[in-house]
Amino acid sequence: MISRLLHLLLLQSWQIAVLFGLIGVACLLLRRASAHWRYLLWLVVLVKCLVPPVMPVALPGMAQTVEHIFAKRNESMRDALFAVAPSKASVLAFEPSVSAPASLSEISLARSSAWERFDWRLWLLAAWVAGGLIYLMTALVKAWRIQLGLKQARTWPDMELECEFLDMAKSIRIEYRPKLCLIRGLGQPFVWGIFRGSIYLPEAFGRQGTSRERMLIMGHELAHVLRWDALINFIQVLVQAVFFFHPLVWWLNKMIRHEREKCCDEMAVASLHVDSREYGSAIVDRLADFYEPACPSSSLAISGHAKDLEDRVKSLLQPGRAFHRRPTVVAMITVFLIAVTVAPAHLVMTAEPARTTATTQAAKNPVTLVALGGYANASLKDSWLPNVSDNDLSELKPGTCVLAGVPFEISRVVQLAGHGMARSGQPFPDAVTGIKLDRSFRKLHLLHACAGKEEAGTLVSKIVVHFEDGTQQEMPINYGQHVRDWWFWEFDPVTDPNTTMAWTGNNLNVRSQNGALRLYRTTWINPRPQARVVSVDFVSGHSRSAPFMVALTVE
Repeated sequence: MISRLLHLLLLQSWQIAVLFGLIGVACLLLRRASAHWRYLLWLVVLVKCLVPPVMPVALPGMAQTVEHIFAKRNESMRDALFAVAPSKASVLAFEPSVSAPASLSEISLARSSAWERFDWRLWLLAAWVAGGLIYLMTALVKAWRIQLGLKQARTWPDMELECEFLDMAKSIRIEYRPKLCLIRGLGQPFVWGIFRGSIYLPEAFGRQGTSRERMLIMGHELAHVLRWDALINFIQVLVQAVFFFHPLVWWLNKMIRHEREKCCDEMAVASLHVDSREYGSAIVDRLADFYEPACPSSSLAISGHAKDLEDRVKSLLQPGRAFHRRPTVVAMITVFLIAVTVAPAHLVMTAEPARTTATTQAAKNPVTLVALGGYANASLKDSWLPNVSDNDLSELKPGTCVLAGVPFEISRVVQLAGHGMARSGQPFPDAVTGIKLDRSFRKLHLLHACAGKEEAGTLVSKIVVHFEDGTQQEMPINYGQHVRDWWFWEFDPVTDPNTTMAWTGNNLNVRSQNGALRLYRTTWINPRPQARVVSVDFVSGHSRSAPFMVALTVE
Protein backbone atom coordinates (compact mmCIF):
# COMPACT_ATOMS: atom_id res chain seq x y z
CA MET A 1 0.00 0.00 0.00
CA ILE A 2 2.85 2.38 0.87
CA SER A 3 4.59 1.66 -2.44
CA ARG A 4 1.36 2.22 -4.33
CA LEU A 5 0.70 5.56 -2.61
CA LEU A 6 4.21 6.82 -3.28
CA HIS A 7 3.99 5.67 -6.89
CA LEU A 8 0.71 7.54 -7.39
CA LEU A 9 2.13 10.65 -5.71
CA LEU A 10 5.24 10.63 -7.90
CA LEU A 11 3.20 9.96 -11.03
CA GLN A 12 0.81 12.79 -10.20
CA SER A 13 3.68 15.18 -9.45
CA TRP A 14 5.45 14.83 -12.77
CA GLN A 15 2.17 14.91 -14.71
CA ILE A 16 1.33 18.21 -12.98
CA ALA A 17 4.77 19.54 -13.93
CA VAL A 18 4.33 18.61 -17.60
CA LEU A 19 0.83 20.07 -17.77
CA PHE A 20 1.99 23.23 -15.98
CA GLY A 21 4.63 23.78 -18.64
CA LEU A 22 2.16 23.30 -21.50
CA ILE A 23 -0.45 25.61 -19.97
CA GLY A 24 2.25 28.16 -19.18
CA VAL A 25 3.24 28.29 -22.86
CA ALA A 26 -0.42 28.62 -23.89
CA CYS A 27 -1.00 31.46 -21.43
CA LEU A 28 2.12 33.22 -22.71
CA LEU A 29 0.72 33.07 -26.24
CA LEU A 30 -2.63 34.38 -24.96
CA ARG A 31 -1.15 37.17 -22.84
CA ARG A 32 -3.05 39.83 -24.83
CA ALA A 33 -6.34 37.92 -24.83
CA SER A 34 -9.07 38.06 -22.20
CA ALA A 35 -8.00 37.06 -18.68
CA HIS A 36 -10.89 34.57 -18.65
CA TRP A 37 -8.92 32.42 -21.11
CA ARG A 38 -5.82 32.22 -18.92
CA TYR A 39 -7.81 31.75 -15.72
CA LEU A 40 -9.70 28.76 -17.14
CA LEU A 41 -6.50 27.24 -18.45
CA TRP A 42 -4.83 27.47 -15.04
CA LEU A 43 -7.93 25.91 -13.51
CA VAL A 44 -7.29 22.87 -15.74
CA VAL A 45 -3.99 22.35 -13.89
CA LEU A 46 -5.81 22.76 -10.56
CA VAL A 47 -8.34 20.12 -11.57
CA LYS A 48 -5.47 17.85 -12.61
CA CYS A 49 -4.18 18.04 -9.03
CA LEU A 50 -7.51 16.63 -7.82
CA VAL A 51 -7.90 13.83 -10.39
CA PRO A 52 -6.20 10.43 -9.79
CA PRO A 53 -3.22 9.97 -12.10
CA VAL A 54 -4.25 6.52 -13.41
CA MET A 55 -7.57 5.61 -15.01
CA PRO A 56 -7.36 2.18 -16.70
CA VAL A 57 -8.87 2.09 -20.19
CA ALA A 58 -8.92 -1.39 -21.75
CA LEU A 59 -8.30 -1.74 -25.48
CA PRO A 60 -9.46 -5.23 -26.54
CA GLY A 61 -8.21 -6.97 -29.62
CA MET A 62 -4.66 -5.65 -29.41
CA ALA A 63 -1.42 -7.61 -29.33
CA GLN A 64 -0.53 -9.60 -26.25
CA THR A 65 1.02 -7.63 -23.42
CA VAL A 66 4.51 -8.28 -22.16
CA GLU A 67 3.06 -9.18 -18.76
CA HIS A 68 0.90 -11.89 -20.26
CA ILE A 69 3.82 -13.36 -22.22
CA PHE A 70 6.06 -13.53 -19.15
CA ALA A 71 3.26 -14.94 -17.03
CA LYS A 72 2.69 -17.76 -19.52
CA ARG A 73 6.44 -18.47 -19.74
CA ASN A 74 6.83 -18.60 -15.95
CA GLU A 75 3.84 -20.92 -15.64
CA SER A 76 5.31 -23.28 -18.26
CA MET A 77 8.69 -23.30 -16.50
CA ARG A 78 7.10 -24.10 -13.15
CA ASP A 79 5.05 -26.98 -14.60
CA ALA A 80 8.16 -28.35 -16.33
CA LEU A 81 10.15 -28.17 -13.10
CA PHE A 82 7.61 -30.23 -11.18
CA ALA A 83 7.27 -32.65 -14.08
CA VAL A 84 10.99 -33.46 -14.23
CA ALA A 85 11.50 -33.56 -10.45
CA PRO A 86 8.54 -35.37 -8.87
CA SER A 87 10.74 -36.78 -6.12
CA LYS A 88 11.19 -33.27 -4.75
CA ALA A 89 7.47 -32.55 -4.63
CA SER A 90 7.16 -33.10 -0.91
CA VAL A 91 10.04 -30.73 -0.30
CA LEU A 92 8.58 -28.02 -2.55
CA ALA A 93 5.00 -28.51 -1.45
CA PHE A 94 4.90 -25.47 0.75
CA GLU A 95 7.50 -23.39 -1.08
CA PRO A 96 6.10 -20.30 -2.85
CA SER A 97 8.98 -20.19 -5.29
CA VAL A 98 12.26 -21.92 -6.17
CA SER A 99 15.44 -19.92 -5.74
CA ALA A 100 19.15 -20.52 -5.54
CA PRO A 101 20.35 -21.66 -2.09
CA ALA A 102 22.24 -19.24 0.11
CA SER A 103 24.40 -19.81 3.12
CA LEU A 104 23.07 -19.10 6.59
CA SER A 105 25.72 -16.45 7.15
CA GLU A 106 24.70 -14.61 3.98
CA ILE A 107 21.04 -14.75 4.97
CA SER A 108 21.76 -13.52 8.50
CA LEU A 109 23.94 -10.71 7.17
CA ALA A 110 21.25 -9.59 4.75
CA ARG A 111 18.52 -9.66 7.36
CA SER A 112 20.59 -7.82 9.91
CA SER A 113 21.64 -5.10 7.51
CA ALA A 114 20.70 -1.65 8.77
CA TRP A 115 19.65 -0.63 5.28
CA GLU A 116 17.25 -3.55 5.05
CA ARG A 117 15.70 -2.63 8.38
CA PHE A 118 15.32 1.01 7.35
CA ASP A 119 12.14 1.39 5.30
CA TRP A 120 12.67 4.77 3.65
CA ARG A 121 9.30 4.54 1.90
CA LEU A 122 7.47 4.54 5.21
CA TRP A 123 9.40 7.56 6.44
CA LEU A 124 8.86 9.37 3.15
CA LEU A 125 5.13 8.75 3.31
CA ALA A 126 5.05 9.82 6.96
CA ALA A 127 6.87 13.05 6.07
CA TRP A 128 4.37 13.77 3.30
CA VAL A 129 1.37 13.17 5.58
CA ALA A 130 2.90 15.21 8.40
CA GLY A 131 3.79 18.12 6.10
CA GLY A 132 0.32 18.20 4.57
CA LEU A 133 -1.37 18.10 7.96
CA ILE A 134 0.88 20.85 9.33
CA TYR A 135 0.12 23.10 6.36
CA LEU A 136 -3.61 22.41 6.54
CA MET A 137 -3.83 22.87 10.31
CA THR A 138 -1.85 26.14 10.06
CA ALA A 139 -4.26 27.43 7.40
CA LEU A 140 -7.30 26.38 9.44
CA VAL A 141 -6.00 28.03 12.61
CA LYS A 142 -5.31 31.26 10.71
CA ALA A 143 -8.77 31.17 9.14
CA TRP A 144 -10.40 30.53 12.52
CA ARG A 145 -8.57 33.45 14.11
CA ILE A 146 -9.48 35.74 11.20
CA GLN A 147 -13.10 34.67 11.41
CA LEU A 148 -13.22 35.46 15.12
CA GLY A 149 -11.58 38.85 14.54
CA LEU A 150 -14.01 39.75 11.75
CA LYS A 151 -16.98 38.70 13.83
CA GLN A 152 -15.90 40.94 16.71
CA ALA A 153 -14.85 43.97 14.63
CA ARG A 154 -17.52 44.12 11.92
CA THR A 155 -20.37 46.60 11.85
CA TRP A 156 -23.18 47.23 9.40
CA PRO A 157 -22.98 50.00 6.74
CA ASP A 158 -25.05 53.16 6.97
CA MET A 159 -28.09 53.66 4.80
CA GLU A 160 -26.29 55.84 2.25
CA LEU A 161 -23.59 53.24 1.52
CA GLU A 162 -26.18 50.47 1.51
CA CYS A 163 -28.23 52.34 -1.10
CA GLU A 164 -25.11 52.88 -3.25
CA PHE A 165 -24.41 49.17 -3.14
CA LEU A 166 -28.02 48.27 -3.99
CA ASP A 167 -28.05 50.71 -6.93
CA MET A 168 -24.81 49.19 -8.22
CA ALA A 169 -26.15 45.63 -7.84
CA LYS A 170 -29.41 46.65 -9.55
CA SER A 171 -27.50 48.02 -12.55
CA ILE A 172 -25.78 44.65 -12.96
CA ARG A 173 -29.15 42.87 -12.71
CA ILE A 174 -28.29 40.21 -10.18
CA GLU A 175 -30.67 38.30 -7.95
CA TYR A 176 -28.18 37.20 -5.27
CA ARG A 177 -27.52 39.84 -2.65
CA PRO A 178 -24.31 39.18 -0.65
CA LYS A 179 -23.77 40.40 2.89
CA LEU A 180 -22.09 43.80 3.14
CA CYS A 181 -20.05 44.59 6.28
CA LEU A 182 -17.78 47.37 7.55
CA ILE A 183 -14.61 46.34 9.35
CA ARG A 184 -12.38 48.30 11.73
CA GLY A 185 -8.61 48.14 11.59
CA LEU A 186 -8.07 46.93 8.01
CA GLY A 187 -7.15 48.97 4.98
CA GLN A 188 -8.88 47.63 1.87
CA PRO A 189 -12.06 45.90 0.65
CA PHE A 190 -11.99 42.12 0.42
CA VAL A 191 -14.23 39.05 0.21
CA TRP A 192 -14.07 36.42 2.95
CA GLY A 193 -15.84 33.05 3.17
CA ILE A 194 -15.81 29.45 1.97
CA PHE A 195 -18.50 29.32 -0.71
CA ARG A 196 -19.50 32.73 -2.08
CA GLY A 197 -18.32 34.81 0.84
CA SER A 198 -19.28 38.23 2.19
CA ILE A 199 -17.96 41.68 1.20
CA TYR A 200 -15.99 43.53 3.87
CA LEU A 201 -15.31 47.25 3.43
CA PRO A 202 -13.10 49.54 5.54
CA GLU A 203 -15.00 51.49 8.15
CA ALA A 204 -14.26 54.85 6.47
CA PHE A 205 -15.06 53.57 2.96
CA GLY A 206 -18.27 55.61 2.64
CA ARG A 207 -16.40 58.89 3.23
CA GLN A 208 -13.57 58.35 0.75
CA GLY A 209 -13.70 59.26 -2.93
CA THR A 210 -16.78 59.90 -5.03
CA SER A 211 -19.88 57.75 -5.26
CA ARG A 212 -18.78 56.68 -8.76
CA GLU A 213 -15.38 55.51 -7.51
CA ARG A 214 -16.92 53.60 -4.60
CA MET A 215 -19.31 51.88 -7.01
CA LEU A 216 -16.39 50.66 -9.15
CA ILE A 217 -14.54 49.27 -6.14
CA MET A 218 -17.65 47.47 -4.86
CA GLY A 219 -18.27 46.16 -8.38
CA HIS A 220 -14.91 44.40 -8.28
CA GLU A 221 -15.71 42.75 -4.94
CA LEU A 222 -19.17 41.77 -6.13
CA ALA A 223 -17.55 40.06 -9.12
CA HIS A 224 -15.63 37.81 -6.69
CA VAL A 225 -18.91 36.80 -5.06
CA LEU A 226 -20.75 36.15 -8.32
CA ARG A 227 -17.88 34.02 -9.66
CA TRP A 228 -17.71 31.80 -6.53
CA ASP A 229 -14.04 32.72 -6.16
CA ALA A 230 -14.11 32.04 -2.42
CA LEU A 231 -14.85 28.36 -3.08
CA ILE A 232 -12.07 28.11 -5.68
CA ASN A 233 -9.69 29.75 -3.21
CA PHE A 234 -10.64 27.17 -0.57
CA ILE A 235 -9.94 24.34 -3.04
CA GLN A 236 -6.56 25.91 -3.76
CA VAL A 237 -5.69 25.71 -0.07
CA LEU A 238 -6.60 22.01 0.00
CA VAL A 239 -4.52 21.29 -3.11
CA GLN A 240 -1.61 23.21 -1.61
CA ALA A 241 -1.83 21.05 1.53
CA VAL A 242 -1.58 17.85 -0.54
CA PHE A 243 1.25 19.11 -2.77
CA PHE A 244 3.02 21.35 -0.26
CA PHE A 245 6.36 19.94 -1.51
CA HIS A 246 5.68 20.82 -5.18
CA PRO A 247 7.04 24.30 -6.10
CA LEU A 248 4.95 24.46 -9.29
CA VAL A 249 1.73 24.05 -7.28
CA TRP A 250 2.70 27.12 -5.22
CA TRP A 251 3.36 28.97 -8.48
CA LEU A 252 0.06 27.69 -9.89
CA ASN A 253 -1.94 29.15 -7.00
CA LYS A 254 -0.14 32.46 -7.43
CA MET A 255 -1.02 32.58 -11.14
CA ILE A 256 -4.65 31.66 -10.47
CA ARG A 257 -5.03 34.46 -7.91
CA HIS A 258 -3.38 36.95 -10.25
CA GLU A 259 -5.56 36.08 -13.22
CA ARG A 260 -8.62 35.99 -10.95
CA GLU A 261 -8.16 39.68 -10.12
CA LYS A 262 -7.91 40.49 -13.83
CA CYS A 263 -11.12 38.54 -14.48
CA CYS A 264 -12.92 40.55 -11.79
CA ASP A 265 -11.58 43.78 -13.32
CA GLU A 266 -12.98 42.74 -16.70
CA MET A 267 -16.30 41.73 -15.20
CA ALA A 268 -16.66 45.01 -13.32
CA VAL A 269 -15.84 47.11 -16.41
CA ALA A 270 -18.20 45.10 -18.66
CA SER A 271 -21.05 44.94 -16.12
CA LEU A 272 -20.99 48.60 -15.07
CA HIS A 273 -20.35 49.85 -18.65
CA VAL A 274 -17.53 52.18 -17.64
CA ASP A 275 -14.36 53.24 -19.36
CA SER A 276 -11.35 51.15 -18.46
CA ARG A 277 -9.29 54.29 -17.74
CA GLU A 278 -11.87 55.48 -15.25
CA TYR A 279 -11.86 52.09 -13.55
CA GLY A 280 -8.05 51.99 -13.42
CA SER A 281 -7.96 55.47 -11.94
CA ALA A 282 -10.42 54.42 -9.22
CA ILE A 283 -8.09 51.58 -8.22
CA VAL A 284 -4.85 53.58 -8.32
CA ASP A 285 -5.95 57.05 -7.23
CA ARG A 286 -8.40 56.03 -4.52
CA LEU A 287 -7.42 52.59 -3.28
CA ALA A 288 -3.67 53.17 -3.30
CA ASP A 289 -3.95 56.69 -1.85
CA PHE A 290 -6.36 56.08 0.99
CA TYR A 291 -5.89 52.49 2.08
CA GLU A 292 -3.10 50.42 3.42
CA PRO A 293 -2.50 47.09 1.64
CA ALA A 294 -3.40 45.15 4.80
CA CYS A 295 -5.97 42.36 4.51
CA PRO A 296 -6.49 38.88 5.99
CA SER A 297 -4.37 36.15 4.46
CA SER A 298 -6.19 33.91 1.95
CA SER A 299 -8.85 36.63 1.44
CA LEU A 300 -9.91 37.96 -1.97
CA ALA A 301 -8.54 41.51 -1.80
CA ILE A 302 -8.75 43.98 -4.65
CA SER A 303 -5.08 45.00 -4.44
CA GLY A 304 -1.90 43.15 -3.78
CA HIS A 305 1.76 43.64 -4.60
CA ALA A 306 2.61 46.81 -6.51
CA LYS A 307 3.91 44.79 -9.47
CA ASP A 308 0.64 42.84 -9.73
CA LEU A 309 -1.39 46.04 -9.53
CA GLU A 310 0.76 47.62 -12.25
CA ASP A 311 0.22 44.57 -14.49
CA ARG A 312 -3.55 44.78 -13.99
CA VAL A 313 -3.63 48.47 -14.91
CA LYS A 314 -1.52 47.85 -18.04
CA SER A 315 -3.94 45.10 -19.03
CA LEU A 316 -6.89 47.48 -18.60
CA LEU A 317 -5.26 50.17 -20.76
CA GLN A 318 -4.41 47.99 -23.75
CA PRO A 319 -5.59 49.73 -26.95
CA GLY A 320 -8.67 48.16 -28.54
CA ARG A 321 -9.18 45.83 -25.58
CA ALA A 322 -12.60 44.12 -25.36
CA PHE A 323 -13.98 43.33 -21.88
CA HIS A 324 -16.27 40.41 -21.11
CA ARG A 325 -18.49 39.83 -18.11
CA ARG A 326 -17.89 36.09 -18.32
CA PRO A 327 -15.88 33.70 -20.52
CA THR A 328 -17.09 33.38 -24.07
CA VAL A 329 -18.70 30.18 -25.30
CA VAL A 330 -15.68 29.52 -27.50
CA ALA A 331 -13.35 29.82 -24.51
CA MET A 332 -15.41 27.51 -22.32
CA ILE A 333 -15.75 24.83 -25.02
CA THR A 334 -12.05 25.00 -25.91
CA VAL A 335 -10.89 24.73 -22.31
CA PHE A 336 -13.35 21.89 -21.66
CA LEU A 337 -11.94 19.93 -24.60
CA ILE A 338 -8.40 20.57 -23.32
CA ALA A 339 -9.38 19.32 -19.86
CA VAL A 340 -10.87 16.15 -21.34
CA THR A 341 -7.76 15.61 -23.46
CA VAL A 342 -5.30 15.90 -20.60
CA ALA A 343 -7.40 13.74 -18.25
CA PRO A 344 -5.14 10.93 -17.03
CA ALA A 345 -5.52 7.61 -18.77
CA HIS A 346 -3.52 4.39 -18.66
CA LEU A 347 -4.16 2.32 -21.78
CA VAL A 348 -4.19 -1.40 -21.04
CA MET A 349 -3.81 -3.51 -24.20
CA THR A 350 -5.61 -6.79 -23.71
CA ALA A 351 -5.17 -9.76 -26.01
CA GLU A 352 -8.25 -11.44 -27.42
CA PRO A 353 -6.51 -14.85 -27.79
CA ALA A 354 -5.11 -14.65 -24.26
CA ARG A 355 -8.54 -13.86 -22.83
CA THR A 356 -10.05 -16.76 -24.70
CA THR A 357 -7.35 -19.09 -23.39
CA ALA A 358 -7.90 -17.86 -19.85
CA THR A 359 -11.64 -18.34 -20.17
CA THR A 360 -11.20 -21.86 -21.52
CA GLN A 361 -8.79 -22.72 -18.74
CA ALA A 362 -11.22 -21.36 -16.13
CA ALA A 363 -14.01 -23.44 -17.62
CA LYS A 364 -11.83 -26.57 -17.54
CA ASN A 365 -10.42 -25.92 -14.07
CA PRO A 366 -12.83 -23.78 -11.99
CA VAL A 367 -12.73 -23.28 -8.25
CA THR A 368 -14.49 -26.16 -6.47
CA LEU A 369 -15.91 -25.68 -3.00
CA VAL A 370 -15.79 -29.20 -1.60
CA ALA A 371 -18.91 -30.16 0.36
CA LEU A 372 -17.78 -31.77 3.61
CA GLY A 373 -21.25 -32.40 5.00
CA GLY A 374 -21.15 -36.11 4.21
CA TYR A 375 -17.71 -36.58 5.77
CA ALA A 376 -18.11 -34.36 8.84
CA ASN A 377 -18.71 -35.74 12.32
CA ALA A 378 -19.65 -32.53 14.18
CA SER A 379 -21.66 -29.38 13.64
CA LEU A 380 -20.48 -25.84 14.20
CA LYS A 381 -22.42 -25.82 17.48
CA ASP A 382 -21.01 -29.08 18.90
CA SER A 383 -18.75 -28.55 21.90
CA TRP A 384 -15.26 -30.05 21.75
CA LEU A 385 -14.93 -31.57 25.21
CA PRO A 386 -17.34 -33.60 27.34
CA ASN A 387 -19.15 -31.74 30.12
CA VAL A 388 -17.92 -28.43 28.68
CA SER A 389 -20.66 -26.42 27.01
CA ASP A 390 -20.37 -23.48 24.62
CA ASN A 391 -16.90 -24.48 23.37
CA ASP A 392 -17.82 -24.46 19.69
CA LEU A 393 -17.68 -22.53 16.40
CA SER A 394 -21.21 -21.17 16.58
CA GLU A 395 -20.04 -17.66 15.61
CA LEU A 396 -18.76 -19.03 12.27
CA LYS A 397 -21.82 -18.67 10.06
CA PRO A 398 -22.59 -21.53 7.62
CA GLY A 399 -22.66 -20.85 3.91
CA THR A 400 -20.26 -19.58 1.26
CA CYS A 401 -17.81 -16.93 2.38
CA VAL A 402 -14.39 -15.62 1.40
CA LEU A 403 -11.68 -15.96 4.06
CA ALA A 404 -8.08 -14.86 3.46
CA GLY A 405 -8.90 -14.34 -0.22
CA VAL A 406 -10.28 -17.85 -0.79
CA PRO A 407 -13.96 -18.86 -1.08
CA PHE A 408 -15.04 -21.67 1.25
CA GLU A 409 -18.29 -23.59 1.73
CA ILE A 410 -18.85 -23.84 5.49
CA SER A 411 -21.40 -26.30 6.85
CA ARG A 412 -19.98 -28.82 9.36
CA VAL A 413 -16.66 -29.80 10.95
CA VAL A 414 -14.37 -32.82 10.43
CA GLN A 415 -12.80 -33.58 13.84
CA LEU A 416 -9.90 -36.04 14.19
CA ALA A 417 -8.30 -37.75 17.15
CA GLY A 418 -5.65 -36.20 19.29
CA HIS A 419 -3.89 -37.77 22.24
CA GLY A 420 -6.63 -38.34 24.84
CA MET A 421 -9.22 -36.28 22.96
CA ALA A 422 -12.84 -37.51 23.07
CA ARG A 423 -16.30 -36.05 23.04
CA SER A 424 -19.04 -37.51 25.29
CA GLY A 425 -17.13 -40.77 25.65
CA GLN A 426 -16.90 -41.28 21.88
CA PRO A 427 -13.37 -41.16 20.46
CA PHE A 428 -12.66 -39.04 17.42
CA PRO A 429 -11.71 -40.93 14.22
CA ASP A 430 -8.10 -41.29 13.22
CA ALA A 431 -8.85 -40.29 9.64
CA VAL A 432 -11.59 -39.31 7.23
CA THR A 433 -10.87 -40.93 3.88
CA GLY A 434 -12.26 -40.81 0.37
CA ILE A 435 -13.24 -37.13 0.15
CA LYS A 436 -14.04 -37.13 -3.56
CA LEU A 437 -12.69 -34.54 -5.97
CA ASP A 438 -12.47 -36.20 -9.43
CA ARG A 439 -10.65 -33.31 -11.05
CA SER A 440 -7.23 -31.76 -11.55
CA PHE A 441 -6.17 -28.64 -9.70
CA ARG A 442 -3.21 -26.37 -9.08
CA LYS A 443 -3.94 -25.38 -5.49
CA LEU A 444 -5.65 -26.93 -2.51
CA HIS A 445 -6.88 -24.54 0.21
CA LEU A 446 -7.57 -25.92 3.67
CA LEU A 447 -9.52 -24.04 6.38
CA HIS A 448 -8.50 -25.72 9.60
CA ALA A 449 -7.08 -25.50 13.14
CA CYS A 450 -6.33 -27.79 16.08
CA ALA A 451 -7.38 -28.11 19.70
CA GLY A 452 -4.50 -28.19 22.14
CA LYS A 453 -0.87 -27.10 22.07
CA GLU A 454 2.10 -29.13 20.86
CA GLU A 455 5.82 -28.77 20.39
CA ALA A 456 6.86 -26.74 17.34
CA GLY A 457 7.39 -28.93 14.28
CA THR A 458 5.23 -31.82 15.52
CA LEU A 459 3.07 -33.46 12.86
CA VAL A 460 -0.55 -32.66 13.78
CA SER A 461 -2.26 -34.00 10.66
CA LYS A 462 -1.79 -34.45 6.95
CA ILE A 463 -3.71 -34.39 3.70
CA VAL A 464 -3.13 -37.42 1.47
CA VAL A 465 -3.85 -36.73 -2.21
CA HIS A 466 -4.76 -39.78 -4.37
CA PHE A 467 -4.11 -39.37 -8.10
CA GLU A 468 -5.94 -41.28 -10.80
CA ASP A 469 -2.81 -43.22 -11.77
CA GLY A 470 -2.60 -44.72 -8.27
CA THR A 471 0.18 -42.48 -6.93
CA GLN A 472 -0.26 -40.19 -3.97
CA GLN A 473 1.24 -37.09 -2.40
CA GLU A 474 1.18 -36.03 1.24
CA MET A 475 0.63 -32.54 2.57
CA PRO A 476 1.97 -32.47 6.15
CA ILE A 477 0.49 -30.05 8.67
CA ASN A 478 2.99 -29.28 11.43
CA TYR A 479 2.37 -27.36 14.63
CA GLY A 480 3.88 -23.88 14.56
CA GLN A 481 4.46 -24.11 10.84
CA HIS A 482 0.95 -24.51 9.43
CA VAL A 483 -1.33 -24.43 12.46
CA ARG A 484 -1.61 -23.50 16.13
CA ASP A 485 -4.15 -24.02 18.92
CA TRP A 486 -7.55 -22.56 18.01
CA TRP A 487 -7.65 -20.84 21.45
CA PHE A 488 -5.28 -17.88 21.76
CA TRP A 489 -4.63 -14.86 23.94
CA GLU A 490 -1.91 -13.15 21.91
CA PHE A 491 -0.80 -13.30 18.29
CA ASP A 492 1.88 -15.90 17.57
CA PRO A 493 2.49 -16.30 13.82
CA VAL A 494 3.09 -19.48 11.87
CA THR A 495 6.23 -19.87 9.77
CA ASP A 496 4.77 -21.25 6.54
CA PRO A 497 4.43 -18.48 3.92
CA ASN A 498 1.39 -20.22 2.40
CA THR A 499 -0.51 -20.21 5.71
CA THR A 500 -2.32 -17.28 7.24
CA MET A 501 -4.86 -16.64 9.97
CA ALA A 502 -8.17 -16.52 8.09
CA TRP A 503 -10.84 -16.10 10.79
CA THR A 504 -11.10 -14.99 14.40
CA GLY A 505 -14.09 -15.22 16.69
CA ASN A 506 -15.35 -16.19 20.12
CA ASN A 507 -17.55 -18.53 22.06
CA LEU A 508 -18.89 -18.20 25.58
CA ASN A 509 -16.23 -20.48 27.03
CA VAL A 510 -13.20 -18.72 25.57
CA ARG A 511 -14.71 -15.28 26.14
CA SER A 512 -15.02 -16.03 29.87
CA GLN A 513 -11.23 -16.44 29.92
CA ASN A 514 -10.58 -13.26 27.87
CA GLY A 515 -9.36 -15.26 24.89
CA ALA A 516 -10.38 -15.69 21.24
CA LEU A 517 -10.68 -18.34 18.54
CA ARG A 518 -8.87 -18.59 15.22
CA LEU A 519 -8.82 -20.64 12.02
CA TYR A 520 -6.02 -20.91 9.48
CA ARG A 521 -5.98 -21.05 5.69
CA THR A 522 -3.19 -23.27 4.35
CA THR A 523 -2.55 -23.48 0.59
CA TRP A 524 -0.84 -26.51 -0.96
CA ILE A 525 0.70 -26.13 -4.43
CA ASN A 526 0.02 -29.29 -6.40
CA PRO A 527 3.25 -30.59 -7.98
CA ARG A 528 1.19 -32.33 -10.68
CA PRO A 529 -1.45 -29.78 -11.71
CA GLN A 530 -2.37 -31.65 -14.90
CA ALA A 531 -2.99 -35.01 -13.24
CA ARG A 532 -6.51 -35.91 -12.17
CA VAL A 533 -7.08 -36.32 -8.43
CA VAL A 534 -9.62 -38.93 -7.34
CA SER A 535 -9.89 -38.12 -3.65
CA VAL A 536 -8.10 -36.80 -0.58
CA ASP A 537 -7.80 -38.09 3.00
CA PHE A 538 -7.61 -36.08 6.20
CA VAL A 539 -5.39 -38.05 8.61
CA SER A 540 -4.51 -37.34 12.24
CA GLY A 541 -0.87 -37.26 13.40
CA HIS A 542 -1.88 -38.59 16.88
CA SER A 543 -0.22 -35.72 18.68
CA ARG A 544 -1.48 -34.02 21.83
CA SER A 545 -3.22 -31.50 19.57
CA ALA A 546 -6.44 -32.72 17.91
CA PRO A 547 -6.81 -31.41 14.32
CA PHE A 548 -10.06 -30.41 12.68
CA MET A 549 -11.04 -29.23 9.21
CA VAL A 550 -13.86 -26.77 8.52
CA ALA A 551 -13.74 -26.37 4.73
CA LEU A 552 -11.80 -27.44 1.63
CA THR A 553 -11.44 -25.65 -1.71
CA VAL A 554 -9.45 -26.57 -4.82
CA GLU A 555 -8.67 -24.51 -7.92
